[in-house]
Amino acid sequence: GDKKGYIRSSIKWVNSCSFKATLKECTVPDFPLKPGAVMLVQFDAYKKGIWYGKVTIGEESVPIEYVNVSEKKK
Repeated sequence: GDKKGYIRSSIKWVNSCSFKATLKECTVPDFPLKPGAVMLVQFDAYKKGIWYGKVTIGEESVPIEYVNVSEKKK
């Protein structure tokens, strides 16, 4: 939206394909996670500038897709 909100997290790589992000601060209105929440992000595949994987918070996982922006600019 207005791009005034932000999310600040610390990241610790577990291995070359996954990391844990711990939420430190968030100014995004109505964001569902609170400081201290930990997300495990795991990547399974990379195709045509898109990383595919899942994010797990607690017992719940959802599929994710990350676009590699630097490759899209080329």
